[in-house]
Order: sequence, then C-alpha cells, then structure tokens
Amino acid sequence: MFEIGFTLGSSFADEMVTHRSDPVVLMRRLTDMAAASGWGILSVVGDLQYGSQLTITAANCVFCENQDMCTSPQCDFLVGTVKGIIDRVYGAPHEVWEETCAAMGESACQTIAEETEELMSPDLPRAVRL
Repeated sequence: MFEIGFTLGSSFADEMVTHRSDPVVLMRRLTDMAAASGWGILSVVGDLQYGSQLTITAANCVFCENQDMCTSPQCDFLVGTVKGIIDRVYGAPHEVWEETCAAMGESACQTIAEETEELMSPDLPRAVRL
C-alpha cells in the first residue's frame, strides 16, 4: 500500500506544482485534499517553507477507523502518499514514518518527514523506518 500511496502522492504533487510553486500553499492543499477525500482531518506543522522536518497529524484517520487494535502502524497508504507529495513539492528525498497510530490505541496518527541527504530517484520510494 505504501508504493501505491507514493505513486498517488507523487502524481498529485506533480499536478499541484504546475499550478503553484509556493511550498507553504502546496502543503496546505494537502490538508484540503485529505479532508475532501474523507481521509480524516490533517494538520501539517514544521518547516513548511523548506521541508526539512514536518509532522503530519491525522485525526479521525479513515485508514485506522475500523481497525482492530494492532501492534504496528496501519497507515502505509497515507505515509506513502505523504512521502510522494513531500518529495515532489520540496524536490528532495525524505525519510517518512508513522510515529503514532490510532490503530495502536493512540489518539491520532502522526507521520514524521525528515529531509535526507540521499539522491532522489524520480520513480522509486525510499524505504521507511517503522
């Protein structure tokens, strides 16, 4: 599911970037897209201008809502989508992982994205830390 999300996020970001170039505006659009898609209520905080570190929080996450209690994060699609968007919007690779997950009993799902020094491949997502 991560790879599917990455492809969707990359495609979505490519389309967004053709209309706007301001990364702050583009990241705000991510929250709008998530709400319109029924994915939950997303908030993005951190370095929105340069993307060095971002925290994405999903309240009422649709990917966890009907899950039984799990011992590992369940939002692989969302994490992949976030990575695809962030890598394209900021033009740099990011390590992206889910820090907390509602399916594990947390109050919300929280994804962390940090810029890495690796070269970015245009087609392949980088493995995530779990």
